[in-house]
Amino acid sequence: MKTTNLSIAFILILALTLVTIPGVFAAWADTGLATQTVDGCNELNTTGAIYTLNASVGTVLTENCFDINADNITLNLNGFNITGDYANETAKAISMKMASGYNITINGGYGRIQGWNTTAVYLQGLNNSVIKNLIIRNNSEGLRLYTSDANEFYNITSIYNTNDGIVVYAGSDENTFNNINSSYNGYDGIDLSLVSLLPSDMNGFTGVTTSFNGNNGIYVDDCSDNLFMSVISNNNTNTGIMFFTTGTGSSGNYLIDVSTFNNNVGLQLTKTTNTIIYNLQSYTNTGSEVYSANWAAATDNNLIYKDTAGLTPGIYGQIAFATLSANIDGDLRYGLTRAVQITFNNASFDSTKASALNTSATISLYGLPTNMYQPRIYKDAAVCTDCTAFPAGLNAGNVQFDVISWSSYSVRGGTAPTCTAFTQTMTYLIPGFMVLAILIAGGVVFAIGFQRNDIKTLIASFVVIIVGLVFVQIISGIVVTTC
Repeated sequence: MKTTNLSIAFILILALTLVTIPGVFAAWADTGLATQTVDGCNELNTTGAIYTLNASVGTVLTENCFDINADNITLNLNGFNITGDYANETAKAISMKMASGYNITINGGYGRIQGWNTTAVYLQGLNNSVIKNLIIRNNSEGLRLYTSDANEFYNITSIYNTNDGIVVYAGSDENTFNNINSSYNGYDGIDLSLVSLLPSDMNGFTGVTTSFNGNNGIYVDDCSDNLFMSVISNNNTNTGIMFFTTGTGSSGNYLIDVSTFNNNVGLQLTKTTNTIIYNLQSYTNTGSEVYSANWAAATDNNLIYKDTAGLTPGIYGQIAFATLSANIDGDLRYGLTRAVQITFNNASFDSTKASALNTSATISLYGLPTNMYQPRIYKDAAVCTDCTAFPAGLNAGNVQFDVISWSSYSVRGGTAPTCTAFTQTMTYLIPGFMVLAILIAGGVVFAIGFQRNDIKTLIASFVVIIVGLVFVQIISGIVVTTC
């Protein structure tokens, strides 16, 4: 009996300790005020409230640390951490499972969310919200977005998680991710996938790094019309960026200024169509720089290089290769001494660095003179005999033409001949019998006019005689140009 009483007393003391020590679940509760200072875990239930941490928090129990249950809430970690014990497989640091929640702001202040043996930040039904300045590390999974639309994520670091770093699932559309680092995770850095027949479309990822992940840097499964811009994906075990399919495939995605290197495969396109790829830099990957397991199902994917970054049109021009239809091995890099170069009035591709691209292409050169003499397309130092200019012609300023193989192309005008202008006096002699006939006709008219005393006829006779005399010898000064 004594032992039992001591055990009960110990449990009561431990329980009291757990609910009174800051940072343990239930040490703090929502007061319903518009502004609240937080030093423990619990539900966030007050619409429009601002919750600010003044200490690091965490839990060793089974409940989530923070459940978001109302709209227009701001959770400011204020640089403090939310730490789990990694023993519980269900508890999350931040969870929201509303049918449709709006205008939520989570500002980490670069505090850490760590030690959670499930998804650390789980957001379901989130809309028109901002998640920023978070460091998510050493969890089972970093951040998962589920059926959530039109949210902004920026300055997010998700690293050293056992599974995926960031997951965008099940009809999560029109979200933007800026300045994202999802690296050193056990599986994919970013997983953008279809779930329950719901693809995640029209999302934008800008300024993204996915490196040293255990599977893919970025994995896209049956999702369309997404933008990936200024992405670095390197040293991933499998693929830098993989477009895969478990269903109908992906379509209409944009990749702009993407670098993939030191992966097994740089870029994989499987059952993927109408992908527009600008300025891909894919190199030193173990396998192919660009790969598809089934090129027959990967159609209308286009590789384009221009001399400017981002969405800005090229200044000097661009190269649009023919639709991709085979694996590309070698070294795809843009810039001086690299495979692809575009400068003023010149577009070149070194096909020895990636022979699969020694195919047809459309070249655009911008800002050329509009008054070139008999302009021609040149391939290296010779006139190109198998190039085809667009109907606007080669003096259009912005010029387009098709080529069927690769070297260095430019447009040049020929040398116009030197021309001299001078005045030459030319003499035209009228044959004598013609002059004589004119003078006789003038004399006859004069005689008739004199006989009739007709002034008009006399005047006409003088005119005829004068014309005859003038035509005897015409002297005219004519300007002549010879070239």
